[in-house]
Amino acid sequence: MSYHYDSYYRRRGINQYGNQYDNRGQGAARGGSYHYTNQDGSFFYQNSDGSTYYSSSEGYGTYTSPYDNPRYYESSESEEEEQEYIPQPRRRNSKKKNVKKTTGKVSKAKSKKQRSRK
Repeated sequence: MSYHYDSYYRRRGINQYGNQYDNRGQGAARGGSYHYTNQDGSFFYQNSDGSTYYSSSEGYGTYTSPYDNPRYYESSESEEEEQEYIPQPRRRNSKKKNVKKTTGKVSKAKSKKQRSRK
């Protein structure tokens, strides 16, 4: 794959299939703004607004609005509003209410003091 940079195009070149492409930078759809010209004479544009245009080698064209483009995404008005929800640790109640603390183990061994009392 060969490419070079240009003042207008971010990146342009020829892909492995012999088709020419121009990457024009970021856009409102995944993949950014770009243009392909295929060897058969057809071409495809994805514009910076997210719309697309395809023209077949026979000259038939198809326009797709940004909202019909599956690669389109709407940018949020404020990225601060889209913060990821992170659950906070729950606070333990500092006042204990009638809680008996048991270890669950009963020791049957007698201490030295208990043995010496006999």
